[in-house]
Amino acid sequence: MNHLLRVQKRYIFVLILVLICTMIGTAVAWKVTRDVLMVEKTRVFQSETEDIRRWIAERMNIYSVVLQGFQAYWQSSVNITGDEWESYVKNFHILESYPGVSSATLTQYVTSAQKASFTKRMQSDPFIKKYLNGVYIPHNENPGNEHYFVVYVAPAQGRESAFGLDMAGEQMRRE
Repeated sequence: MNHLLRVQKRYIFVLILVLICTMIGTAVAWKVTRDVLMVEKTRVFQSETEDIRRWIAERMNIYSVVLQGFQAYWQSSVNITGDEWESYVKNFHILESYPGVSSATLTQYVTSAQKASFTKRMQSDPFIKKYLNGVYIPHNENPGNEHYFVVYVAPAQGRESAFGLDMAGEQMRRE
């Protein structure tokens, strides 16, 4: 009986030892797996972040090229009409090609001294007559001497309130 008791104790001791070793092995495997997953998650996150950064840089470059095209068009023309501006925006496929862009505005720098003659000229503009019945009213004006008035908007339909907006009238834009 004594012998049987010693065998049972050894058997229990071996079982407890196996159980402890299994638990330690499981804990070590869990930690290693967690560390490997964390490293992989970090790698995937950094890779996706870099892809997004690259995509944003490419999109910004495309938008920059479009703005340079607008600038070249403006500088190469003596006097752009509203119909020419609308045609340029339409033929360039800006609204279809550039997500987030719903219209393209053409602005003009005007000093306070030039404002009255500028407003009179705009009220006689055929494009303004077509969309605003000849009523071009500067609004949201910069209290200072410099103004950047929206001259044309394309497409104009539904955006009539943008005509005459002083882009320098917003505090955020002046800063």
